[in-house]
Amino acid sequence: MDFAQLLMKIKDNAFLIPQERFDALTKDTGYVDSFVYLLACTVFSCIVYFALWALAPGIMSGGAPGAAVSSVAPASAFELTIQRLLLALPMAYISFGFLHLVLKLLGAKGGFQKSVQIFVYGNTGSTLFSAIPFVNVLFMAVCLVNVVKGSMQVHKLELWKAVVALVVVPVIVVFAIAMLVAGALMNTGALAAAVAK
Repeated sequence: MDFAQLLMKIKDNAFLIPQERFDALTKDTGYVDSFVYLLACTVFSCIVYFALWALAPGIMSGGAPGAAVSSVAPASAFELTIQRLLLALPMAYISFGFLHLVLKLLGAKGGFQKSVQIFVYGNTGSTLFSAIPFVNVLFMAVCLVNVVKGSMQVHKLELWKAVVALVVVPVIVVFAIAMLVAGALMNTGALAAAVAK
């Protein structure tokens, strides 16, 4: 895949993808094409992330535009961008593996490679615009629809099974992790208070 083809593929997959197109998107052989595609989208996102941190640190730190915040030096913004890039790709493949396992438990027909392609191409918009506050939420919703439709098409799953695998189970897992972290933090606070007495 040359650079022009890569850009066209990214443009075509940034928004809602017709369900039938997933059969063509998952024709890649091996992992190289989808990895290069994901890398290109992630690098674009990191460039946007760096620019926003360098130009508008108030927005990126959760404040309102123009809010008084300590300015982030460009070097710090660059470090944050590199950390984001180094963490994004391994975490993506770990989540792909987890979601593929859940899909298989619910009867998915395709292999891991097909799942990776569904997640990479279906999440294009979310990957591209993940650094932009508020816009990222819209694209997350669009990409969730894409991934559910792609899983239904490629893995021959019913809608409810795709929704359980890609929405319900991840929400339960995130909630459980949040509760464990909150419990650990509460215990740490109680321990610190007991030690201080």
